[in-house]
Amino acid sequence: MEPTQEAADAVLTRDDRWNAIGTVAIAVMFGCATIAVGVAEIVRFVAGDPWTMLAPFTGEAAQVPIGPNGELREVAVESAYITAPGIPAISAASLIAAVVVTMVATLAVLACVSVLCLNIARRRIFTGTNTRALTIAALTVGIGWALSMILQTLAINGAFASISDGDYDNVLAQVNFTPLLGVFVLGALATAFRVGERLQRDTEGLV
Repeated sequence: MEPTQEAADAVLTRDDRWNAIGTVAIAVMFGCATIAVGVAEIVRFVAGDPWTMLAPFTGEAAQVPIGPNGELREVAVESAYITAPGIPAISAASLIAAVVVTMVATLAVLACVSVLCLNIARRRIFTGTNTRALTIAALTVGIGWALSMILQTLAINGAFASISDGDYDNVLAQVNFTPLLGVFVLGALATAFRVGERLQRDTEGLV
């Protein structure tokens, strides 16, 4: 293990270690904010009836006062907050569950990043723990994204059904592929750390 320690000392500076510790501190603060926002959102949903949520549209025409002196002008609506009284219980549960899934997934990813940064600060870079942390983070983003999308779709469809008695043919789902970028980035980093871990073991075996 001595060559590994010397190599880490040669690569990492004091600023690098403090940056890693600072990232952990930011992750903790962001985690606290995530919990606060998630709990507040759940309380807002539970305490409020009718329920309000952001829903997707397909360019529906609407009139808004954006003309001179507040005159109405027609716009195409891609998304808007809708208010739905008495939505089905499964839709209400799905909406709350979507918030919980997003909150838990975010906290899990922050925990994985914190473990990685703490190990880097301790000069433990290419280790199995770091590789697993990145792999878990990638899986968490992917699974959390999929579950949240499904749950939000159930909630929105129930809200539209409550408002229109099932007469409005709404968008069944709105897919945001941005989180998949995070999956690819974290997956690539996990692969790089896995290769680095293997090369480190091979190098130590030659010493």
